[in-house]
Amino acid sequence: MQVKRLTIAALSALVILATLVALVGCRTASGPLPLTRQPNALPAVPATSPLEFRPAVPARSGSLLIDIKWPARQSNQPARQTSAIPASTNALVLTVRAASGDLLAREVLVRSGTEATSSSEIALPEGAGYGVSVQAYADAVPATASTVIASGSATGLAVSWGRQTRVRIVLEPAFAPTIRSLSATNAGKGVRLVISGDNFERGSEPRWVIFPAGKRVMASLLDQPGQMAVTVPDGAGTGQLAVAVDGMTSTTPTLFRELATISCVATGTPDRAEPDGAIASWLGDRFDLVPTGLDSSGAVVTEPTVTGWSNAQNSVGTLTASGSATSASYTVQALGNDVITLASGELTGTRSLRVAPPAGPLVRIQPGAGVPEGAALAQVGERYLAAWSGKATGGERQIYWQFFTVDGSTTSAAGSVPAAGYDGERLVALLVRGSDPIIAYRKLATGSDRHTIAWAVIDPLTGSIRRRADNSEWAWALTNTNDVPGNPPNDSLHLGDFRSNGDTCQLAYYRFNGTKWELRSLNFSITAGGDLTINSTINYNLEASGYSVIPYTEDNLAMTVKDGNYLVASHFLNANGQTGLNLSSFSGTGSFLSAMAYLRDQKSRLAALATNGTDLLLAEVELGANNAGRLKLYRYGAALQLLADGSSVGELGTLATYPVLVQKPNVVWNGSEYLVSFVRQRPGGGSNDWQPAVQAVASAGGLLGPSYPVALSGSGLASVPVTYGGQALWLTESKQLVSRQLKYR
Repeated sequence: MQVKRLTIAALSALVILATLVALVGCRTASGPLPLTRQPNALPAVPATSPLEFRPAVPARSGSLLIDIKWPARQSNQPARQTSAIPASTNALVLTVRAASGDLLAREVLVRSGTEATSSSEIALPEGAGYGVSVQAYADAVPATASTVIASGSATGLAVSWGRQTRVRIVLEPAFAPTIRSLSATNAGKGVRLVISGDNFERGSEPRWVIFPAGKRVMASLLDQPGQMAVTVPDGAGTGQLAVAVDGMTSTTPTLFRELATISCVATGTPDRAEPDGAIASWLGDRFDLVPTGLDSSGAVVTEPTVTGWSNAQNSVGTLTASGSATSASYTVQALGNDVITLASGELTGTRSLRVAPPAGPLVRIQPGAGVPEGAALAQVGERYLAAWSGKATGGERQIYWQFFTVDGSTTSAAGSVPAAGYDGERLVALLVRGSDPIIAYRKLATGSDRHTIAWAVIDPLTGSIRRRADNSEWAWALTNTNDVPGNPPNDSLHLGDFRSNGDTCQLAYYRFNGTKWELRSLNFSITAGGDLTINSTINYNLEASGYSVIPYTEDNLAMTVKDGNYLVASHFLNANGQTGLNLSSFSGTGSFLSAMAYLRDQKSRLAALATNGTDLLLAEVELGANNAGRLKLYRYGAALQLLADGSSVGELGTLATYPVLVQKPNVVWNGSEYLVSFVRQRPGGGSNDWQPAVQAVASAGGLLGPSYPVALSGSGLASVPVTYGGQALWLTESKQLVSRQLKYR
């Protein structure tokens, strides 16, 4: 038998026992070295067993030529799966058997030096049905107990007379590495990646991680069995990741994505992103941040691996990362700008954040004559209606109104009527019944008439007062002692509040009868043709209980609708001059149902009332020492009982000094929380430096974050009504009436 001995290269590849050519993909080393042949190395084969064909080869014989290409060691190149000799292989055992299964020859080829290829030619009698098997061992001298680390065979081989037959045998490894999981399926450069799998401990050669772009990085075994760790390199790529252990490369499908960019988005309202990409926020706000990114192929990564979060300005907000760093929360502390940074290893991304007053577009209402006063606001479909009073120098007062959209544009639908009124009283009120807005205001006296209260239905299409078929206006006024519209007047009437339950309307007002003030309510209905029906008139008759009504110049009573009934809140004075609060309930047609009275420890004024459908929230200004105004909040139950053990559920700091603070607060329920709007002296500003502000309040009471300004700069004194959509209307420092969408929790 002829044997050829060639050199091998360093450990790392697969085995091929091939015909015709050496197997593809293995690296060879130069410089032939001898191959050591070990007869009878395995005790399982008796020492008398021949190493070559016996008896002597007859005249009609041929041979089998077996080529072996050894895997290279210390290679950083991936082994090809067709070369399946583990790099730890030190010996190959070749066995030839006849078709009958009888052992004909056996040979042990031992790795020696750095030979790359070994060949063995075995002479055999002419014939068919020969079989050749090969086993690979890590032991240089295999024994019966030695572990086979790869094996292969070929059967049905034929030997022709005088000819050489090449044999191709592909070995299959017994312990190929497999990947079960990755600690991160995506990551940026520098992230420590832990790979879990099987057969990572085989051999003594380095373990390699082959990233999708082809980069090979040496990995380290961890103490935990079946785990290795590697650092993600730059240019790792996106695609299938593999590991190479003992020259064997894993074939387990394992997707890895190299992060190219990383950023974050804020959860919650969809309009947080400003045009320049910054996150829009506001005082009292808290939101979650969720990372996002792109991989090296440009595809979106919805859950990128984040190794750290930070923000530049702790004074603006507090950033708290989750335990796994997969998300973070941001709590606003102050107005200003901040930058959020998140990292995936050495890859970083940033997102700007802006804490500002409400970010909705600013709507500049078309001005009428004089400085706007006493503003009111209502939502009509998808539009808003603003109404206000204005008085030109030396002229008469007018009530103006203007429709506008939330995106910042006003419409041509606008109008005005002559009006009357004094500083400090409510000059105008709005409600919406169905699709019709109705405006109530102090009517200008004519002739011997005294100033009174009037109301009119506005056409939402034209902006003018709606007209009947005979061209008369849908407009009415209170003008007599019985407060019935249309009769001669002799009383002075002042507007309190105005509400509708969808079917009827109720007007609450102050009446001076010549000696004292009274509180009254008028409930009415309007037909489809524009006719008015008076359902009831109510005199609260507080004086019967020894109380006196606080004049309209100091107080504006408040009203809301709950379960179709009207609830009215107003302040009074008892015989000792102590302030009290009266809560009264009326049916949908104005009939009196019940009332409750509560005394206050301090002088209180300027009530506002809203309901969440179950309870009531009352906001009022308490005037303490030195007449410093503080906004206090109270909750009342369905039976008008005071909740929270008789104490207020929320209290804001000093707003202003009475009597300068004459504008009432306002409260609305927006579907998930209350919004309380008010005007306060701007922090650090002078006595005439005003700022409209808003406070969010939980349904069950309690302040949701701090109050925040609707505008940063000082603003002229004006009320800040808010609607169910969170729209505010106020007067700027330059006496411009503006509106914008409020942002709250």
